[in-house]
Amino acid sequence: MYGCVIAFGSDTKLAILFLLLGSGILYSFYPAFWSLPTMILSDTAAAASFGLIVSVSQLGGVIGPYVIGFLNDTTHSLTLGFGFIAATYLMAATLLLVVSGQQATPKIFRHQKAFTAPIVSA
Repeated sequence: MYGCVIAFGSDTKLAILFLLLGSGILYSFYPAFWSLPTMILSDTAAAASFGLIVSVSQLGGVIGPYVIGFLNDTTHSLTLGFGFIAATYLMAATLLLVVSGQQATPKIFRHQKAFTAPIVSA
């Protein structure tokens, strides 16, 4: 949606609509995102992955505003800044699809038993 802001930047109503939709989509994926590590990793690995996720996001929270500010000061426009945001979202989605494609089967929780089909004799 942030990429659409670039395309429709001259129309204020459409730009605000795309910003609102982009923000809504950004916050709507959080519940599913935070449940992924516990579905595919063991308990200790999931805890370590939460720490890694938070560390990387804090790094982005520190570096991101400087990059956006630099792009805005250099170009005197918000276009490249919104393009950078759209590109980072696309890179994150691609990385998530690549990583999740490698994990075909979710782990079985300790309190669950593996499903086995009953043996039927003829």
